[in-house]
Amino acid sequence: MSNPKDLAFLLRKGDLMDNVKLSIIMPVYNADKYLASALKSLKNNLTEDIEVIIINDASTDSSAEIIKDFIKKNPKKKIKYIENSENKGAGLTKNVGIDHAQGKFIGFLDSDDYIDKNYYAEMLSLAEKCKADMVVSDIVLDYGSYQKCETIYSDNLYKKQDKGDCELNKKTLLGYWASASACSKIIKRKSLGSLRFSK
Repeated sequence: MSNPKDLAFLLRKGDLMDNVKLSIIMPVYNADKYLASALKSLKNNLTEDIEVIIINDASTDSSAEIIKDFIKKNPKKKIKYIENSENKGAGLTKNVGIDHAQGKFIGFLDSDDYIDKNYYAEMLSLAEKCKADMVVSDIVLDYGSYQKCETIYSDNLYKKQDKGDCELNKKTLLGYWASASACSKIIKRKSLGSLRFSK
């Protein structure tokens, strides 16, 4: 758990975080060029059982103002806002979010990403239907002039293939599975356990 002295925590009065199915963690550092688009796409995914934890990693641009404006304009959404007192980097900032997450599942969204409407609802539905510990999606890398779809693959996912047993490891949960990063996954919080990003 991060030292409370390092955090400025904003949560609305009466905004109880019970019955949260998914916690979406968004680290932000000097992302004002992309942040509004990322938050706009996220807004359509925030249902009553999904919370978002936005961690400002000591940005020096207008990211904080963009985040606070988003919170102000969405008073009925479950939003937690945390400010790091110093820059920690993306991985350690995600760890701050994990430590404050209350959802059954945890997902990650970078501040320069954008997602389709109902993206998380569909992933949650699949997780519940299949009783899965983790759901992974394909992603599209958008370079403006062209797009590239990165498709998941299952090589090395299973350490034990007999009877469908699977041992989840740190690389599978937090690292790369295909070229898709943690942002393409939702992971059951209990399965994540004490695993954390190293940097």
